[in-house]
Amino acid sequence: MAGALACSRSLPTPGRSAAQELRLGVARELYGSTIARIEAWGQDALVFERSSALLERLGEEQYAHFPGYVLGQRELGFFTRWNGPTTAGEATARAVDLARADHPLHVIVRFAEAFHARGIELLVVPIPRRVQVYPDRLPDFPPLAADFPGAGAGTTRFLMALAERGVASLDLLPALAAARQVIASDDDALLFHAYNAHWTPRGARIAAEVVAEYLRALDGLPAGAARQDVDFVVRRERVEFQLPPHVPEAKEPVPVWIDRVLALDGKPVDARDRASPILLLGDSHCHWYGQEQGGDFAAQLYARLGQKIDTIVLNDGGAEAVWANLARRNDGLAGKRVVIWIFAATVLV
Repeated sequence: MAGALACSRSLPTPGRSAAQELRLGVARELYGSTIARIEAWGQDALVFERSSALLERLGEEQYAHFPGYVLGQRELGFFTRWNGPTTAGEATARAVDLARADHPLHVIVRFAEAFHARGIELLVVPIPRRVQVYPDRLPDFPPLAADFPGAGAGTTRFLMALAERGVASLDLLPALAAARQVIASDDDALLFHAYNAHWTPRGARIAAEVVAEYLRALDGLPAGAARQDVDFVVRRERVEFQLPPHVPEAKEPVPVWIDRVLALDGKPVDARDRASPILLLGDSHCHWYGQEQGGDFAAQLYARLGQKIDTIVLNDGGAEAVWANLARRNDGLAGKRVVIWIFAATVLV
């Protein structure tokens, strides 16, 4: 695994600015630190073992049911396939098996190069799965220490390989692992739902802050003009949210705390603008808590940047359909400075 990464270090990135190279260097340092912390934790193999065992028990069933939560076959399968070897007996994890012609890294690098040729930065943001943030939900898993770094080094290694090829990305795992539980009367206790793999509003807010911090430092991106409490307000409200009824436990609505981004008349702010220099490509994670609630991912970015966002956000379409929709636009990249591609990490396999 280390050898596969070592052979790709310091690949040339022609035409990139000093600021871009600096950001890529910072990313590589951060990813190296995260990988070292996960390795020092030393429990990734146990997460793999427990996930594999649970998958085998599930058979054809889609969900494993436990008191107070469910785990889906898709997210468990992602962890075992992505962090395990491509072929049984091999030493290289699929996440960094870059010799595979169908490895997602090759497609992403080509996308990034095409954007770069037009002066646009592609920012890749995979969303960790619940088992990476809450592996202690797996059967017979030991309690986690306060300094738990997150599980599944495969994705961070994958992002390292992207950075070494000049592709900008963000690893949400450290921020989510550090904030995986909170005791507050006016916030979500968890970052992901117990009966659904999507994030809670708190998880979405943490991700929005990570993305916004990156965008605020991006050279050449115009600063937003909208100001909180002048042009819009943010109001945290408890809402009864209806989860998709994939499992019987999701029959009743669950309480969540949404930061509603509202215009001064109290209606959800119009956070979208086709002419924005920022284009958000995303899946259902970016849709949730939107519409009349005014708390979707674009609204959260608007609240942090003071700038409207162009969006192509599609349920179950984060891997391919968003790109097809972009291709159908007439000059859909005109005026764009950055394209954010945020998606459930599950699609990487």
